[in-house]
Formats: sequence, C-alpha cells, structure tokens
Amino acid sequence: MFTLYPQPPVFKALREYICAIQIRQGGDLQVGYKLGNYLSKAGFSNIVTKVQVVDARSRWEELSSFWVYFLLVVLIIAWLRISKP
Repeated sequence: MFTLYPQPPVFKALREYICAIQIRQGGDLQVGYKLGNYLSKAGFSNIVTKVQVVDARSRWEELSSFWVYFLLVVLIIAWLRISKP
C-alpha cells in the first residue's frame, strides 16, 4: 500500500476503504513488510526489498508510475463497488 503526506481527506477515505476490503477478505495490511521473510522461508535467495519514496521533486518517470498505480487501484475499487450483488 502507499500513502501521501500531507494526506488529502479524499485520499484518506480511499485508503481506509481499501484497507477495510483487505481486512474483510482476510488480508494482512503489513504483508509488504513481511514479503522478504516469506520469500526466504519459501527457499528463495538474493532477495532485495526497498521502500520507494516519491515526492514533488522526483523525476517525472517516478511520479508517473506512482499515478498509474494509484489510478489502477481506484479503477479496481470502482469495479468492486459496481460488481457487488
């Protein structure tokens, strides 16, 4: 998951909605932090994890990839809301 600082109110609501869905489906909100350990226990080696910080001073490529990811998440949420029985 990702966050923004300062966090706009609409983004906070979106993030809370995504987290609620993940929890309701049995997901782990901290799985990103645990992924390296899970891969290691599964027998993978040479594992590298990193935190990607994107801010207004970042290069355009970094910002555009962030917004592509963000818009993808928004589209998935919209689809989930539409496809509810």
